[in-house]
Amino acid sequence: MNISNLIKTTNVIKTSPEETLSSALRQLNSSHDAAFVFDEKDNILGVINPYYTIIKTSTDPGTKVKHVLFHPPKIYPQDSLARVAQMMIDSKIHYLPVLDGKQKFVGIITARRIMRAMMDDEKIANLNLRHVLDMKGNKPLVSVKLNQTLLEALELYKQYRISKLIVINDNMQLRGVLSNYDLIPYLTNISSRTDRKQSTTDKNKLAKMKVKNYAKRSSIIMNPQQTVSQTVREILDKSIGSVIIVDNESHPVGIVTTKDILSLLAQSNKPRKANVVFSHDALVDKKELVELKQFIERNAGKFSHIKDINIVFEEEKEGHMLSIKAHIFPRKGKQEVVAEEGKDKGKIIKKIKKHLLGKLRNMRR
Repeated sequence: MNISNLIKTTNVIKTSPEETLSSALRQLNSSHDAAFVFDEKDNILGVINPYYTIIKTSTDPGTKVKHVLFHPPKIYPQDSLARVAQMMIDSKIHYLPVLDGKQKFVGIITARRIMRAMMDDEKIANLNLRHVLDMKGNKPLVSVKLNQTLLEALELYKQYRISKLIVINDNMQLRGVLSNYDLIPYLTNISSRTDRKQSTTDKNKLAKMKVKNYAKRSSIIMNPQQTVSQTVREILDKSIGSVIIVDNESHPVGIVTTKDILSLLAQSNKPRKANVVFSHDALVDKKELVELKQFIERNAGKFSHIKDINIVFEEEKEGHMLSIKAHIFPRKGKQEVVAEEGKDKGKIIKKIKKHLLGKLRNMRR
């Protein structure tokens, strides 16, 4: 499915290159939002985004928009939902301009419209949030306590490169969420780096401001058994960017953001690579083994119908005979085996590579 029917053409936030950054940012609602910058002939020049101008670079709010433009990826009506989702993840902007074949602006595509369309895919919609958390791997759940300062919170944003902090009490129970976007009014008051004395004074003020006075207490809470479709419904209905996952004792165990939802779509459309496992590595000279590993792993990625390839080496001490067997496990169907043996390791490796590729191609038919 492409995005041609999802393009938003009305109520697009537009600004001119001569407008100040602070004026442009006041029109936005989140750190992933964007204002679209046009010249006098209505040609799009780029976008303005809070993440790139305030959170990441601390640009002076009086700077003219034309000096801090971000050039977003090029999106076209024929692009797939998966490609656009990946572009939003990569750019950290959830509102991207759409161009026609002549590079003319035709509208924008938003993360909210992508997520709404994603729910037509039942495999994604019916996934539970435990799956989403597992997909994120071992990323730490970054939290801040109520009595910590905004300056400490800012350091956590920078250290972990995240946009939201989980707010907890001394018993590790959820008490809200603190978004870096909510701190933009305070960030824009910090002077540019050229005035070090004033900058230090402003930072000292942040060191006295407590998180408990700025955290949002009305965060949406869900449990790991709830589904992606339920999560998307909450995000869309409440106009929020994330939900907090808690256990039975109100301890936060994870956060699911708009980016995580988009990642489900992006990941579901990536080719599935085969898992290649080698056994008895020491039976083949190191240089030959490394080359064989690289060859099989490089080519295995071209065959999404293969789940696993197990390579087994066997060597007879007396006769110095070497045997290499490749056990191929397709995602559907029966296991296949390719085997070669002999005394010349180089020839055997050459033969196994040739026969393995031939078998992989045949199994795809």
